[in-house]
Amino acid sequence: MTAAPPLTWLYAPGDRPHVVAKALTAGADVVVVDLEDAVAPDRKAYARAAAAELLGEPQPVPVHVRVNALDSPWGEQDVAAIGPAPGLSGLRLPKVASPAGITHIAHRTTAGLYALLETALAVERAYAIATAHPCLRGIALGEADLRADLGVRDDAGLDWSRSRVVVAARAAGLPPPAQSVHPDIRDLDGLAASCAHGRALGFLGRAAIHPRQLPVIERAFLPTEREIEEAETVVKAAATEQGARALPDGRFVDTAVVTAAQRTLSLARRRVDAPRGAPERVRGPPSNSNVERLIRQGLFSPNPASSLDSSSASSASALLSPSALLSPSAWLSSVLASAVASPPEAGSTTASRPGRVFADTTR
Repeated sequence: MTAAPPLTWLYAPGDRPHVVAKALTAGADVVVVDLEDAVAPDRKAYARAAAAELLGEPQPVPVHVRVNALDSPWGEQDVAAIGPAPGLSGLRLPKVASPAGITHIAHRTTAGLYALLETALAVERAYAIATAHPCLRGIALGEADLRADLGVRDDAGLDWSRSRVVVAARAAGLPPPAQSVHPDIRDLDGLAASCAHGRALGFLGRAAIHPRQLPVIERAFLPTEREIEEAETVVKAAATEQGARALPDGRFVDTAVVTAAQRTLSLARRRVDAPRGAPERVRGPPSNSNVERLIRQGLFSPNPASSLDSSSASSASALLSPSALLSPSAWLSSVLASAVASPPEAGSTTASRPGRVFADTTR
């Protein structure tokens, strides 16, 4: 049987190695080390060196790296340093606008490539990008930049683009795309509703920017017990009869219905690792020597001159606090950490602001 597909993709800033190490135990299916929007320009080289050090050997969970755009001052250096890393499972390419964005670096890594489509032009070329090279493993939207490019005023304005990318991925034989992040880390009800909408559009799984979002995402995309029972009925019927058939309850079953049922049961296998209704699946701590060394050192520094300042160290020591995961600067870290430590009163106009500070920086 094929492995169950990933549902959760947790972003962590590349210039916070201690936070990345802790993210590996947060329960996400994939950890995405971000060298792009979550890292300030003056820390790009540091983040790149830290990521390369971490990925010197395989990790306890798949690790992807989102490099900087190839037309930026840092993108080519990112690919050169990270692409050959033995611990790299996937290279996420932001702001891909044409097939050339894939073919240009396809030979420079053995890891799978993932294209992020963030402009109207990229959405128009979605199928061409999705079929650019066999090493491409998936496509997804970068909704913050796309929203700005399209000038849409509300979430519904992105639905056509979302459907376009889902269709392009499936037509190219790629897995269903994962949804873009929900930027408000406090709004778990909104996250659940958004995931349900994304699932209805054909998405599978979602990127996250904080561990508290992981169980919400997983619950939203896992099949319900009723869906599992119905899928089992369909598969059993298909095993005993050939061709199209009707079930005792009147439902018509053909090959497409059987395929969908098998997909449901593949997802349902994820429940084996935790009782139904458990808040999240828990992974054991990594035994990887690079991770252990990073934790033992407290903070990795490729050279003494680039060591983190005390403000950054304080953010890193917060481990998986929102500020540690999201902030590209000590100032924004302190603002966000303060807001989380002292939540605003219900009904306050600033109630959701901390989770939205980075709405345009992490996808």
